[in-house]
Formats: sequence, structure tokens, C-alpha cells
Amino acid sequence: LFRSPELEKYVLIEDGTLYNYGYVYGWDEDYMEQSVENIKLDSYYISKYDVIQCDYEKLMGENPSSQKNDSFPAMGMSFIDALKYCNKLSQTNGYDGFYSIKGDSVLFNIKGNGFRLPTRYEYAFAARDRKKNAYKYAAGDKLSEIAWHAGNSKGKVHKIAQKKCNELGLYDMVGNVYK
Repeated sequence: LFRSPELEKYVLIEDGTLYNYGYVYGWDEDYMEQSVENIKLDSYYISKYDVIQCDYEKLMGENPSSQKNDSFPAMGMSFIDALKYCNKLSQTNGYDGFYSIKGDSVLFNIKGNGFRLPTRYEYAFAARDRKKNAYKYAAGDKLSEIAWHAGNSKGKVHKIAQKKCNELGLYDMVGNVYK
């Protein structure tokens, strides 16, 4: 998932180190990657909320989501569509953007500006708690308190920010879109 365009809803993630990256539980709680390194990250901003369908449709002129609701997270688009959304959001706000897209080929401009998807390391760093992995999940030990998942979603998507946020005030970092 990528994050919302409402600028006032962004949170500054201070620079730091993502320790033991890779020890991430999967939905089946048995899957874990092995940590290979600690990763240093510069400061960046990320939205508190997922992009909602009405914002995506307003900018892109379509809503590919299968379960439609203006308060639901945008879903159903391809990775390339998500990058196009970031570029269009950037251009709409007077920025150049980060992505050059031709068909299925994407070039990332490191000197670009505007909106982009967080890297997997940035996303993991923002999702984790700040107590050196004191919790099993990003915002607590009880998955159902912080995320919609196979066990509690009834196969449906839910409105954003209905579950507990993490310590940084970020919602739905562990899950919402599940079918």
C-alpha cells in the first residue's frame, strides 16, 4: 500500500537505524526472513493513513477497487499505477516527481522531488515500535487490535484508521486490505 496525499497528515520519521531487518512475521506467523544487516535511514515523511479511494479517483479519474467506499483504502491498481499516482500527485502539487515510466519499465530519479512510495526499509522502520522490537507486531502483541487480517476481516476491506495506531501515529501499517 502507498500513503495518503493530505500533506497535513504526514509524520516526520527521524533518521535512524533499522535493526535486524528481516525478522518480520507473515500472516501465517510461521514465515520469517533472516536478518542480513542493520540499515541506516535518513529522515523522511510518511502519511498517517492509506490513500483512500475518493482521493485516488479524484486524481486518477478511476477507482479500480473491487469493494467501493470513499473511506476504504485504494486498492486493485498495479504497481505501475501506484507509481503513476505518485507522479501525478507530485505534478499536481508543483513537484517534478521521482519516476520515469515507459510501459512496464521504470527509472527512479534519485534527485527527484515530490511524492513516492516508501522503500521497504522505510516502511519497515516506520511500522516498527521504538522499543527495540518489544512487540510481536508493529503496534502491539495482539494482531486483531492493530490490523484487519484473515482471522477478523470476514474477507472484507474496512475503513482506514479503525484499529490502534503505532507509536508514531501511523495507522494500518500491518494490514487492512485482505481478501
